[in-house]
Amino acid sequence: MILEYFFLGFISDEDMVDFYNSLDVFVFPTIMEGYGMPIVEAMACGKPVITLEDAYIPHDIKKKNTYIK
Repeated sequence: MILEYFFLGFISDEDMVDFYNSLDVFVFPTIMEGYGMPIVEAMACGKPVITLEDAYIPHDIKKKNTYIK
């Protein structure tokens, strides 16, 4: 299996839905995120999300994600 990842930098609002729809999975390894809008946006596009188990995101979002420690 070949895993690929890219650091894209800024993505405009106009391109954001296309970006999320191009993903197989959305990985968001941050601890200090506020509400977690990128997580919600990826979930709204039907993408599986991986976050840190101890991330500061709302519980209702956390229970729908996969975690890494």
